[in-house]
Amino acid sequence: MYRRIVNRHKLKKQIGRNIYKSRSFLHSLLHKEDRHRRDFSWQGREENPYATHENSTWKKKIYAITIVISLLLTICIGIYSNTFKIQHISIRGLHRISESDIRATIQGILNYKEFGLFPHYSYFISNIDEIKFVLKDRYPIEKIILEKKFPNNLNVTIEERLSTLIYDNGKEYSYIDLNGNFIETLRKVNEYEWEYTTLTTTSTNEQGEIEIHTEIVEQIHKPDIHAIIQELGDYPIVYDDAQAEDTQSQNDPVLERKTVEYIIDWYNSLKKMTQIQLKYFIIENTIGDITIQTYQGWSIKTRLDRPAETQIGELETILQEKLHNDIPSSYIDLRYADRIYWK
Repeated sequence: MYRRIVNRHKLKKQIGRNIYKSRSFLHSLLHKEDRHRRDFSWQGREENPYATHENSTWKKKIYAITIVISLLLTICIGIYSNTFKIQHISIRGLHRISESDIRATIQGILNYKEFGLFPHYSYFISNIDEIKFVLKDRYPIEKIILEKKFPNNLNVTIEERLSTLIYDNGKEYSYIDLNGNFIETLRKVNEYEWEYTTLTTTSTNEQGEIEIHTEIVEQIHKPDIHAIIQELGDYPIVYDDAQAEDTQSQNDPVLERKTVEYIIDWYNSLKKMTQIQLKYFIIENTIGDITIQTYQGWSIKTRLDRPAETQIGELETILQEKLHNDIPSSYIDLRYADRIYWK
């Protein structure tokens, strides 16, 4: 009978190899982090202590010098190149201040050189806050907006602040300040700025001769607004029908401050109403009646003892709700708190 003989030593080695492979595989799955830690902690081959780094050092120096030079050239181009030099200055909103004066002031600021080297005309160096400060310090400006437009434009929008009024007493035109004090006389009122209504009568004298007598029964002052604005500036014009004295000294009071503030409130508000073309103010009497004359021929009758903002609100309501943004033919009377008249 044939019997197969098994080599137990050979079988033992084969089983041992299989167990080792299996154990190695399982170990590799369960201990990946250790393996990676060992991989990353491996230092690699040591450098040759006799090797030189001369070429590498010079490359780094050249690279650094190139970066510095490029940066300096970029800065110089930004500061000194005409491409980024502010050359176009747009100014809007001026009525009384001279545009040439504003432009010259801005140009003087831009031409200044910091430390004698860095010109302020550069788009990147020009200081908008500095320009605003200087302009508001030198000129009567209520609000100013400056905007730089890349690469060389500067846009300036100005809202002027009233500093003076033109006071007309029927004899001469004068400047008064915001406190109502006299500043200076500008010119005399022209004869053609008066309209007269006369009455002609006849009589017979002792010799039997007929004599003709002409009497002025009414005189109306109509300031030449266009000429005044052209000659004296675009300021609120106030005609005082109380006929104040025409001889004044510096800082003498002409109008009360509250009257001036009242007129300025109306002036600023009416300038924003497109349907009203403001002409001038008339102080009718000493009890506070002030008439606002328009270019369309109609007028607004107001009262100084009522707040200006209240009457302005009433005016807007009448124009929108009653007149449907049209204008009256003759007047709107806002002097009385409990009723409003218009014609």
